[in-house]
Amino acid sequence: MKKIFALCLVLFAGTSVFAQEDVTNIFQFCDADGNVIENGSVLTRDEIEEYPFGSVDFDNSVIVPSGLYMKTTDADAGYYVGISYTISEISRGSHQICFPITCISERTAGTYDTSKGQIAEGALSDMQTEWLTGGYGTCTVTYTIHVYEYASLGRYNEVGEGSTITVNYVYADPAGIESTEAGKTVVSSKYYDLNGCEISEPVKGLYIQKSKLSDGTYKTTKILK
Repeated sequence: MKKIFALCLVLFAGTSVFAQEDVTNIFQFCDADGNVIENGSVLTRDEIEEYPFGSVDFDNSVIVPSGLYMKTTDADAGYYVGISYTISEISRGSHQICFPITCISERTAGTYDTSKGQIAEGALSDMQTEWLTGGYGTCTVTYTIHVYEYASLGRYNEVGEGSTITVNYVYADPAGIESTEAGKTVVSSKYYDLNGCEISEPVKGLYIQKSKLSDGTYKTTKILK
């Protein structure tokens, strides 16, 4: 009888440990529609936005957003999430992440950690992650999810690691891309404001360039002048 009781205790302990360690998918990277971004994915982001509070003098007049969101599959478990991220390349400007609570901005390559926080089940949390740059270049960042349990007095114990993804932020010279892409050249271009109205020539600010290429296809690019 004692042997049976001891065996049950061992099996129960093993089951408890497994349950505690199986946290890899509790928090997931996703897009704005809630579609999960698979572990190991490498994304390229080259859509730009004008930063309303930026200045070319501070090298942050253009934003290249990541489009990253976070969701949880089990908010009732009481776990907290944090992100470690490695900036492997940043040609200029700064990388910013406002998740899950505070904002962090870094201008140099290195590995950094966010704060810890919780997410309501069924909600999409915008990670507000972007590269702020005033000129052409690239920024490459790898993000990893970490899962925590609250200990005490503002301290957390890490209980597992989730998925890892890489984002290549790109702000490239449109003229350079169009003239070299698979040998294609620009035949003609038209310019539009953000309301879709055609303008005679580019003006200061953000506008849209629609170019016809030598193979008959079209390429549309947002440009900040």
